[in-house]
Amino acid sequence: SDEYRETIQVKDSYEARNADFALSVSGDSMEPDFHDGDIVFVESRPTVEPGEIGIFVMNGNGYIKKMGRNCLISLNPKYQDIHFGEGDTVVCMGKVIGKQA
Repeated sequence: SDEYRETIQVKDSYEARNADFALSVSGDSMEPDFHDGDIVFVESRPTVEPGEIGIFVMNGNGYIKKMGRNCLISLNPKYQDIHFGEGDTVVCMGKVIGKQA
């Protein structure tokens, strides 16, 4: 929503030019590939394939995670998978296509 929109400057790259939006990663659940403060580039799409990294909103909370079978998966093994339950609302906002180097 426009309420959360902010303009940021990023380095020119193929991924940056092809992204629909960019986000800042918060937390360590996607280490070692994505670290707290990394800027990721996202291609808007309603779904991602299992095994792909996406941006998801589940029950009003935003996540960068790997898509699993009926769950969202962290790359950092200290975090458990987030399983979809009956009544959960999960929306895919797009596929992560890269990060700022």
